[in-house]
Amino acid sequence: MSKLIFFLKYAFRNVVRKPLLSGSIIASLGISLGALLCIATLCYLLIVQPLPYQRPDELYVVTNEFSDKQGEVKGEAYTYPGVRYLDEKQTVFSQTATVYYSQDVLTSEASQPALNSTYATPGLFTLLDATMAMGRAFDDREKPETHNPNVVISYRAWQEEFNSDPEILKRKIEIAGRAYRVVGVTAKSFHEPQLLEAGHSTDIWIPWDFNPTDDERRQSWSNISDSILWLGRLKPTNTDAQAAQLLTTLIDTRWRQEVAGKEFFTGWTVRAKMAKFKDHITGDSTKMAVMLLIGVLGLTLISCVNIACLMMSRAAEQQKSMAIQASVGARKRQLFFGKLAEIGLLMVFATGIALAIAVVGFSILQTHMATVLPRVEELQLNAISMLIAVSLCVLLSLVFTALSIGAVNYNALAGMIQSGSKGGGLQLSKRKQQVLIAVQITIASFLIFCNMALFLNAKKIIDTDMGFQVDGVTRLFLDESVQAEQTSEQQIATLADIKAALLAIPGVEGISQSGSPLASFSGMALTDVASGKPYTPERKKIDHEYFRMINQRIVKGRGISQEDVRGERRVMVVDEAFARELGGDPLKIRLSTGDGEPYEIIGVVNEITIPNEDAGIPRAYTPIVADASYFLVKTSTEIDRETIASRIKEKTSNYVVNEYEPLINTYRLALFKQIATIAISASLTALIILLSGLGIYGIVNNSVRQRRFELGTRIAIGAKRRQLLKMILGQNLMPIAIGILIGLALLFGVYAFMRETVMPYISMDLIGVFVVNLAIVLGIAFAACYLPLRILFSRPPAFILRNE
Repeated sequence: MSKLIFFLKYAFRNVVRKPLLSGSIIASLGISLGALLCIATLCYLLIVQPLPYQRPDELYVVTNEFSDKQGEVKGEAYTYPGVRYLDEKQTVFSQTATVYYSQDVLTSEASQPALNSTYATPGLFTLLDATMAMGRAFDDREKPETHNPNVVISYRAWQEEFNSDPEILKRKIEIAGRAYRVVGVTAKSFHEPQLLEAGHSTDIWIPWDFNPTDDERRQSWSNISDSILWLGRLKPTNTDAQAAQLLTTLIDTRWRQEVAGKEFFTGWTVRAKMAKFKDHITGDSTKMAVMLLIGVLGLTLISCVNIACLMMSRAAEQQKSMAIQASVGARKRQLFFGKLAEIGLLMVFATGIALAIAVVGFSILQTHMATVLPRVEELQLNAISMLIAVSLCVLLSLVFTALSIGAVNYNALAGMIQSGSKGGGLQLSKRKQQVLIAVQITIASFLIFCNMALFLNAKKIIDTDMGFQVDGVTRLFLDESVQAEQTSEQQIATLADIKAALLAIPGVEGISQSGSPLASFSGMALTDVASGKPYTPERKKIDHEYFRMINQRIVKGRGISQEDVRGERRVMVVDEAFARELGGDPLKIRLSTGDGEPYEIIGVVNEITIPNEDAGIPRAYTPIVADASYFLVKTSTEIDRETIASRIKEKTSNYVVNEYEPLINTYRLALFKQIATIAISASLTALIILLSGLGIYGIVNNSVRQRRFELGTRIAIGAKRRQLLKMILGQNLMPIAIGILIGLALLFGVYAFMRETVMPYISMDLIGVFVVNLAIVLGIAFAACYLPLRILFSRPPAFILRNE
């Protein structure tokens, strides 16, 4: 014990004696290890850590996959009666739940905030083992067909929307004008599975009976909804493959019977697809997390190589004290433990910094990446984080100590005192120098190439012309109050009054009664009247102002007119992608839905590309129904939600503002993943260039210092700067070339073993990326070799030789 205390005291004095060196080691390693801990914990959370529910591997999301007679998949979603039929007839799940995701307005509050709502059957809370802070969850009192107006609110909504009201269970609230009684508040610790999309969290749960599906869709087997999900806990007696087969037989048989009279669906099939909760939630996000981990690992390795060089330089400075210890009988093992205590102390401080950095990283991810990465709200320091931190602390302490002591010739230490040597003989071997340089070049070339490829891919997506403009356009979505009992004619008149009131607001330039071009298009089943060929374009209902407002160009024929909307005419405008699929002259083609008169194609507009969706999707535009309560508002100045809401409230109490969101915000949110990729890849590239440059410079500078007398002699007898630079570059050319070749081999290895993952990034642009990458790496190597020599050439030869 006394020896340990002695070693620690001696180590602490050595650390304090060199505050700049110690601080730089602690800071650089602490930051890099902190980033590594943060991303490693994220990867563990997404890939390994189970969901926080009982027996999470038994929880499944089931969707219906629709395929045409050629076997081509046309979509994944649910028909309303289909999901209810499955829920009633299934035998493979021990528990089930049906949910419908929406957004509703809290009309009982003066500010009328829009809340994320989930219409759910009681089984949802049982599946998720929902714990409650107050009250109860849904039970049989809220099962379908009971129409019991009760709600459960989230802990966040209770705090932010209801000011943590302790009497909340005694209150009634109004949602879109309908009164509900609050029966429960979920616990703060409850984590809702993000089944709809990353970052989506429910504010209020409402019984299934009150979901906004209209009566027609509740009975229709041909209209699908992507807002519905069906969930279940698999019985232990069934495998997921068996369950999927049983559910497929059940729904496919019934669905075919229901659509048997519709020619379009002849030969179509429905297949039940099952996915575990965890797979459904994480999706492709694990790829992004792994890419982040690879980048941070590279930075950490570069930092470790740099610190190893510093440690060995520090050992060179301490060789006199080690020689004294050796002369009085200290063995190599004792020197090792003394050095281990010093380096271990540095690693402990660095690990403490790393844990703090990791916590900050968790907060940053939770604040800025919640819409891209699922489950980030669960991020925290856990046993795995601490295990990784402790393991790295111990491992790096041992490695750095071994490298430092390995650079010392123990057998020569005692002779230094007797010979009066100043210790100039301690050198880092040429082989070690070359290995360190090759490692730096390998990591730098590999990571710079990968980051540049990611950067270019993200920039290419961001720079893609959408085919329309969203500047100054805002989406306005209104909810009709349930207390409003209006006929269709009254609704149309009220909406016309609302439009007139909004147009009177200063700064409002125009209003289009249409949906957002960035929002989901609905599917449409069509058949060519002449040939009988089926088509399934995506459709959006619009008015006569839509194309002009978003600057979507009409390339042939005409657009939707005001008369088309008023007369509810069966006309259609198609985009260039759909026109190509139709072939010939699209204006001569008539398309039927199987109900009513066929659609006449009256025009063609330019093709659009929506962020994160495939290019070339066929789209169709038809006249909107006049009682639709959603709009696009074109403004010349920023107008806030409160102004819009108050103007509508002045005009009518039959409608409330559900959503008022500038399309530019929606566009940026859709591209957030690409924007984040650009920022992260650019930052990593800059850090890699900086750290690898400093690392190689440190190694070469150490070599130059060791050869100071030799180089000074060469300068004294007339050696030119170019000759010495050529000599130093020549000596380091082999490890540089080896590093580049190994980096190239790693890139080919990634392509061979991860082809599906990297294929979206493969293009001819990568040739240019490789050339630029090679130029950067060679530039780093050249600068690292030139700068140490430049310092020598700035001084007289006598000075160089005197300071050998």
